[in-house]
Amino acid sequence: MKGGFMMCCYSNKTVAFLMLFIILTFFVGCYKIYEHHMPTAVDMSFQQRQKIPLRAGLYMSEDFLHYSYEWEVEFGKHVFPIGAILQNGSKDMIKAAFQDMIIVLSPEEANTKRVDVVISPSVETVILPYELKMRAYQDAGIFIKWMISDIEGNPIWVETIEGNSHLEKERLYQTREELMDKSLQLAIENQFQKSFQKIVSSNWWASIKE
Repeated sequence: MKGGFMMCCYSNKTVAFLMLFIILTFFVGCYKIYEHHMPTAVDMSFQQRQKIPLRAGLYMSEDFLHYSYEWEVEFGKHVFPIGAILQNGSKDMIKAAFQDMIIVLSPEEANTKRVDVVISPSVETVILPYELKMRAYQDAGIFIKWMISDIEGNPIWVETIEGNSHLEKERLYQTREELMDKSLQLAIENQFQKSFQKIVSSNWWASIKE
């Protein structure tokens, strides 16, 4: 009787273990990562008659260069790699705004490169509204903080600027993924356009050349 009871206990434990193994295998097998194919360049141009007469060093951190927005869903997540478009958009914008621009690998490198200012962008927030994820026409948003410092690292001009997508309601998008991708791209481009106008229209740089 005792032996039968022990076998029953072992049998129940084995069944429970097998059930747990099957459940875990199911969840692991169902978990998927959906990587979106975001553009690597902005589809826009920057118009500036007179450039800021400074040599700017553009410093982009590793987090900025490889930034990805992630959206967790049931049994997986969507990944939006936007580091490349942020990198190339920043280069295009700073080139258009300043008389000269170079890339610096660290803020400390500015001294050796003989730049007047160091510009450091960072992503604060990315917003993909729930309604947009459900394929409704809602604007995406991105907030980027721009810091312009002197070569000693002292901030001269700092501002966080929001970009919004402003989707064309009359345009039809084939899939929810296409709608989200386009909305995020437009938000990024809108942010660069606003940032460009803010940087070139402000008189923050006047005292540097005195």
